[in-house]
Amino acid sequence: MGKRLIIATVFLAGLVICLIPIQTVWDDGLWPLSVTVVSASNSPITSVSCEAFLSEESARYCLEHLAPPDSRIHASVADPFRGEPLAMPVPTSLKTRSSLLWSSGRYNQKGWLVVIAQYQDGRQEGRLATIPDLRENRSLRVEFP
Repeated sequence: MGKRLIIATVFLAGLVICLIPIQTVWDDGLWPLSVTVVSASNSPITSVSCEAFLSEESARYCLEHLAPPDSRIHASVADPFRGEPLAMPVPTSLKTRSSLLWSSGRYNQKGWLVVIAQYQDGRQEGRLATIPDLRENRSLRVEFP
């Protein structure tokens, strides 16, 4: 009986060692999103700002008030706007946990983009866009009327 107990204990200890996460890796960063802004009516756009949001509610609030970005950490501004794509830094996070027998990962990124365009006559318009999964696509086109 004592031998079986020792074997069972060693087996369980080995199993636990193989299954318990022994390494967790966080990879946080800012991945670039290329945002192309166009005017369908050919009305001259003089400036453009983009800001990334985690929640749709925050993005809609910004859109309702046409609020320019507070900082440029998660935003991009082109003033004057020359029609070139904006390089928008989008916060991302990848958490990977692994043991000797398994590995799993969880990816997060901000999912909403508010784009505000100012026209030559001074009026402003905004658009809300869904940021694509940056692991698959890093470009977005936003059209203003």
